[in-house]
Amino acid sequence: MLKSSTLLYSIAILLICGMIIFSLILLAFYHRQDFYENYNRQIVLKNLESGVNLLLSDDIWNSQEDTLSVDLFNEGKDSAILKKRMWGLYKLGMVTSFRGKINYTKVFLAGSQAGKYALYLANQNTPLSLSGLTSIVGDVFIPKRGVKQAYIEGKSFEGNKLINGAISESETEIPRLSEKLIEINHKIINNEYFINISEQQLPNRAGTIINSFLHLPLLYRHEGEVILKNIVVRGNIIIQSSDSIYVDSSAVLEDVWLIAPVVRIGNSFSGSVQIYATNKIIIDEKSKLNYPSSLCLIVNEVNKTEKEIVLKRDVVFDGTLLAYSDQQQLIPPSVSLEKGCMFSGYIYVNGQADIKGSVSGTVICSKIILKTSASVYENHLLDAIIDRGKLSPDFIVCPLMINSGKPQIVKWMQ
Repeated sequence: MLKSSTLLYSIAILLICGMIIFSLILLAFYHRQDFYENYNRQIVLKNLESGVNLLLSDDIWNSQEDTLSVDLFNEGKDSAILKKRMWGLYKLGMVTSFRGKINYTKVFLAGSQAGKYALYLANQNTPLSLSGLTSIVGDVFIPKRGVKQAYIEGKSFEGNKLINGAISESETEIPRLSEKLIEINHKIINNEYFINISEQQLPNRAGTIINSFLHLPLLYRHEGEVILKNIVVRGNIIIQSSDSIYVDSSAVLEDVWLIAPVVRIGNSFSGSVQIYATNKIIIDEKSKLNYPSSLCLIVNEVNKTEKEIVLKRDVVFDGTLLAYSDQQQLIPPSVSLEKGCMFSGYIYVNGQADIKGSVSGTVICSKIILKTSASVYENHLLDAIIDRGKLSPDFIVCPLMINSGKPQIVKWMQ
């Protein structure tokens, strides 16, 4: 009886010891698995940063390829997929890094640093004339005939110095846009850019539309006028109309792209948008377009009426503004900043700029005009401010020029 009970105790102890040993082996196995998984995750995250830096390199960023698959270290273990496309006037980059079954993705908006000068005015043999409380701070490129004081609307120049910066002679043409940007913009306007994207129907009632930049864009294309009212639209979403788009102040838009012949933003709207138009963009009074917004007016046919971008009184805008035509026009595209308008960023127009507000940044234009109730003056500024020094050195604008400099990240996208 004693021997049998001893045997049972021995078997029980062996079973318990076996279970403990098995548990320890299993624990070590899972610990090892967890260690290697965490190790691989850290490797993938480091590779993700390497992929972002690689995509932002000049050779790849400026290449014709929009999608690249790369072996980061030529060992067959660490791979990344690099993608880039336009989002408004900015470029959208996407990097996916993977090792085995582990993968991570980052999406970002990129641009380039703003020009270092305050004003580039094409040399069309007309001097720049300043009146009232006009202030220009920063280096300028102006016509050969230089800058002078003028008396307009009962006001003479009231400043201490005409230009607070270095003065250089401009060329007869303003710096050219990137040919690739012009090519892509024409594809966008002619509905040739958004391929392999399914079209959606805009909801007829108030609601919320959200789409992550980790997914394919949602394209809402509509024949006729689009009115965005009492609606929330965020993220990777394009709204396109064959006629016009009106955005009411009750709408909430963030990072959305609007495309139509005419786009109008209603009074007191606040949000961030990318806007493309072929006829007119109007930002109504007291609206605020947050960084990084962009407005792009593309004139792709001979003008019979004025094509313009208008920022009305007390508008606050942070971003990039572009108005251009790639052919000679009897009525050139124009940009107008009304009194009280506060613009931070970069303005490029190969036509006319009417600056009555304040610009913290850079203005590049073929001609400056001043419209008053009495007359229209050429290359005149009245009570206008153009101050390059007020723009943050970290401010990144859309990469418009052929040599825009090294691309830099504007914003990480969700």
